[in-house]
Amino acid sequence: MASVSSTVGIDKLAFYPGTLKLSLERLASARGRAQNYPRESLGVEFRSIVPFWEDAVTMSVNAANSFLTDEERDSIRLLIVGSESSFDNEKCLATWVHRFLGLNKTCRSVELKGACYAGTAALMSAASYLSSGAIPLGGRALVISADHSQAHFRHAQEFGLGAGAAAALVSHSPRLADLDPRRTGFATIEAPYLLRPSMTEEVGDFQSSIFSYFELFDEVVENYRFNTGVDSPLDSFDRLVMHAPFPEMPHLAIRNFLGGKRPKEAIHELFTTKIAPSLEFARQTGSTYGATTFYGLASLLAGGFSSGSVGMFAFGAGSHGELFSLDLHADTESRENALELKSALTERGELSVEEYEWSERRRLDLVGVKDAAIEAGAWSKVYDAHYLGRKRLVLAGIKDYHRSYEWS
Repeated sequence: MASVSSTVGIDKLAFYPGTLKLSLERLASARGRAQNYPRESLGVEFRSIVPFWEDAVTMSVNAANSFLTDEERDSIRLLIVGSESSFDNEKCLATWVHRFLGLNKTCRSVELKGACYAGTAALMSAASYLSSGAIPLGGRALVISADHSQAHFRHAQEFGLGAGAAAALVSHSPRLADLDPRRTGFATIEAPYLLRPSMTEEVGDFQSSIFSYFELFDEVVENYRFNTGVDSPLDSFDRLVMHAPFPEMPHLAIRNFLGGKRPKEAIHELFTTKIAPSLEFARQTGSTYGATTFYGLASLLAGGFSSGSVGMFAFGAGSHGELFSLDLHADTESRENALELKSALTERGELSVEEYEWSERRRLDLVGVKDAAIEAGAWSKVYDAHYLGRKRLVLAGIKDYHRSYEWS
C-alpha cells in the first residue's frame, strides 16, 4: 500500500506567454475607439499572441520543458492539461505533451476542459490525487494550463483576449506552496453567457458574463466560509489572486462584493494592498484563461512577495469556480522563473493590427483540415528571431488530420 503524506502542494512553476504581442492602443485606434480605452477601462496594455505554427500542444510543452529535470520527468505519474483550445474532439492533448516532454510511460494523462476554471480544477484534482496516496511518496503530478484566443475581430471582448500557458509541478514535498485540498470553497451555477460552439468560434454576452462572475464569487466565498469556519475569508489572506479576464475585473468584483458592507476607502485599501500586486502581468498579456491565477501568483513572486497566505479565486464561464488557499514559501527557483516571465514579456515581438488579424485567421484555418504544410513564408523573420535554435516546439505539418511537431 502506498504511503500517504499529509502535505501536498506546488513544488515549482514555469510559464510561456507566447512570443508575440499586440499593442491595445493600436487596436483601439484601428477599431475607432479612444487610444486610452483598453488601459483606462480594462486595465490592459498589451495582449499576447501566438503565431499560426503554435497551438495548445506547443504552448503546453514550451511552458514545461525547460523547468523539468530528468529525475522529475521520470517521477511524474499524473499529467493533466487544462485547455479550452483543443483542435481534436477525441485525441487527448496530454498524449502529445507527454511524448514531447519525455515523461515516464507509467503515467496517467488527461485533458480537462472547464473554461478558465480548467487550470485550477486540474491543480486541485492533482493535489487531491496525491493526498489520497494513489501516487507513492516521491511521485509527482504535472499540471499545465494552455490557451489562446479565437478570432474575435471587432467585438467588445477582443480587447480582453490573449494567450498563455503555465505549468505547475505538484508534489508531497512542495518547495513553493503548501495546498490543503480541504480548505476551499466552490460552486457551480449554469450560465449560457460565453461559449465556443465549435473549435473555431467563440461567442457570448460579455456584459452578462461579468454579472455571472459576481454571482459565483459571492457563492464561493460563502462556501469557503462554511467549509473552513473562517468568518472573513478575504481578510484572512495576506494576498488575493483573482481570475482576471481583464485586469479591472477583480476590482469590479471586490467593489460589488463589499459595496454597502465597508467604506469605499477600506475597499480601495484591500484592493490596492492584497489584489493589485497580482495583476501586473495580466496588464501585459490580456487573458491567459485557465492560467490566469498562476500568472497572478507569478506577479506576486516577481514583485518580491515570497512568504505568506495567498487566496486564489478561479472562475470559468459556464459557470463554475473555486476559492482556495496557498501557504507560500520562499522558493528561489519559482521566483527566478517569475522574473524570467517578466523578461519574456519584454522580449515578445510586436505585431501590427494587420499582422495580428492574418495570423489569427491562419491558425483557425488549420483547425479541422486534412492536410496542410506549415511554412513561415513572409513570417520568416518572426520565426528566426523568436524560434530558430531556441528549442521551442512548433507545428510542422498536418497529414490525414494528424498533427506532427518538431523542435525549432
